[in-house]
Amino acid sequence: MITPNKFTPFDQTVLSKLHIILSKIDRETPITNLFLETESNFNDINEFILTLDVLFVLQCISIDFKEGIIKHAPWNKMQ
Repeated sequence: MITPNKFTPFDQTVLSKLHIILSKIDRETPITNLFLETESNFNDINEFILTLDVLFVLQCISIDFKEGIIKHAPWNKMQ
């Protein structure tokens, strides 16, 4: 579930997990390392990928698909 509703509390949604990913990204972080570091926070890999999708759509991260590297988006100064 992406957003909370009457039946889904906020802590069980993807929105509540965005900060987990953002806090673990260094300058350039391999996707596999990121998953291994955070997998205990997700129900499965699908939820992890959905969280990455949301961050990508919100332009919080950029992804180099050839290298398998994630980094903060250029405008995002959280580094």
